[in-house]
Amino acid sequence: MKLSARLSEARVESYPGRTVRTLLDPDGTGTRSFVMGVITYLPGCVVEPHTHDDQEGLYVTRGRGRAKIGDEVVGLEPGVAVYIPKGVVHSVTNEYEDPLEAVLAHAPVCGP
Repeated sequence: MKLSARLSEARVESYPGRTVRTLLDPDGTGTRSFVMGVITYLPGCVVEPHTHDDQEGLYVTRGRGRAKIGDEVVGLEPGVAVYIPKGVVHSVTNEYEDPLEAVLAHAPVCGP
């Protein structure tokens, strides 16, 4: 089992206006129900409102943007972390001229 990963070797997935570089996942490192990576939202990116069947966390490392999580709007900038509970409608926008980059994690809901 591989226990570490380098960003330069990460699997890259492209979506409209954003890319995800996956560092830790069941396929690459044998994690159990846990995914970690780096997501980059390009200038002008709008991720439409959606939900997940797991919980999600973002920690912003570069750039600025905005997240809407349920009814709450959060300004995204370096040093800000956000938590998105399972099933909560959320979206992200980058209306600025520079990319917005964040560490991304997904995991199942823990215990009762």
